[in-house]
Amino acid sequence: MTRWMLRTLRGMDTPTQWASGLALGSIIGWLPPDSLLPYVLGCLLVLAGANMMTGAFGVLVAWMLKPLLANSFESFGYFLLTHSSLQSFWVTVSEMPVGNWCRFENTMVTGALVGGFLIAIPLFLIAWIGSRQLRRWMASLFERSKWTVWLVENSNDVSKAGVAH
Repeated sequence: MTRWMLRTLRGMDTPTQWASGLALGSIIGWLPPDSLLPYVLGCLLVLAGANMMTGAFGVLVAWMLKPLLANSFESFGYFLLTHSSLQSFWVTVSEMPVGNWCRFENTMVTGALVGGFLIAIPLFLIAWIGSRQLRRWMASLFERSKWTVWLVENSNDVSKAGVAH
């Protein structure tokens, strides 16, 4: 975990990786754990190369906010499952072999999945812009640090010390 934190702070991950980790993590955090969907999205988080630290942060924050939005997700899921134009779609999904494991017939699962994706889109954009600003601020902070200034000023002395004459 310490390596992920250092890698995140040193800027080895791109802003897209930071933002996608936060967006996917938040979707995972909204979903109930008794469905297959959070585990599939967790695999996608790892395989897509998203930032694991921001993904874990997204899961934690969404999990903590879930009680506040549970009724909204439940109502939204009920609306999606009972809407007349979507009936044939839900029948097709429920007849798929993996449909029972995903539990799309559950209003909370459906509402949290679709609502989570709707929340994740602006969250991705905000996190992408924020990570770019954070990296700029960290770079300027690093350039002004006494250790960096000392290292740049003494870089010739350090390189000459290692050369044998």
